[in-house]
Amino acid sequence: SNMTAPTASVAFNSQKLTGLAAGVADTDAATKGQVDAAQAGLDAKDACRVATTANITLSGEQSIDGVTTTTDRVLVKNQSTASQNGIYVSASGAWARSTDADANAEVTSGLYTFITEGTANGSTGFVLTTDDPITVGTTALTFSQFSGLAQLVGGTGITKTGNTISIDTSVTVDKTTAQT
Repeated sequence: SNMTAPTASVAFNSQKLTGLAAGVADTDAATKGQVDAAQAGLDAKDACRVATTANITLSGEQSIDGVTTTTDRVLVKNQSTASQNGIYVSASGAWARSTDADANAEVTSGLYTFITEGTANGSTGFVLTTDDPITVGTTALTFSQFSGLAQLVGGTGITKTGNTISIDTSVTVDKTTAQT
């Protein structure tokens, strides 16, 4: 109550602003707690080279989705025992879960990763849809595809080049059989 409203920017000389009330209006400052809660649904992980399309043995380098692994990050998402699903690093022997997704606190609902290669899953993204709390190695993990625009292909009279979709105007449609 002793402060006069500033008329210019205020520098805090590398000090923290403490005791801030939770913001409610668009123009209010947000507390760290509000920011943490807002981003809590996002859990980005480094990209994986490939993602499984079927149940696999979690040991030995192998061909997954048309790509032969060589100590690669692999999204394992199709295990018969779904508690084995997760992000692994392939190896000539037994595979280990990746160090960013091998502990309960690191594997949360909303974890997502992108897949860089593969015939079926290349250029896609997958998100963990299993509800929290999760116990790694015990909880069944379910991953769902959430992106894959790179996999779109043009149909009759439509071409896709990069991010551009074009219509071939030389293609005609019989208006008597076309549906609206």
